[in-house]
Amino acid sequence: MTTFDKFYKWAYPSIPSRDKIYAKLVELKIEQDKEQTEMIPAYYATLWQAMTKTAQRCGYALALHGSMNRDLDIVAIPWTEDCDTGFQLVAKLCKAHSLIAGKPLKKMKPHGRVAYALVMGGSYYIDLSVIPRRTDK
Repeated sequence: MTTFDKFYKWAYPSIPSRDKIYAKLVELKIEQDKEQTEMIPAYYATLWQAMTKTAQRCGYALALHGSMNRDLDIVAIPWTEDCDTGFQLVAKLCKAHSLIAGKPLKKMKPHGRVAYALVMGGSYYIDLSVIPRRTDK
């Protein structure tokens, strides 16, 4: 078990791993009616505006990608020299917006990105990819 895993288990004892979160989302997936499905992008758009302000205070810029039909795909890019670590960014986003973070995906993403699943409740979630700071490589 790595030092990060030990810290994560100590800091977040009741938060499941990303794989468990996805498994639970699949298990809880309910057929949504047309009206509810149309509201998902509007809900994500509202959350998006608030999240960009939190990320700016942490020294990050956020970028959207994807359709916002199933989930909200966000890339966090370090923008200032003194920006927070990716882990600090995730913690602050979760605290400010009542999100639950799963453990970072163990498989390394291209260009060193670290992926997190941030759960909002029900079947709504955010796929957040954090590009590491130059000093974190």
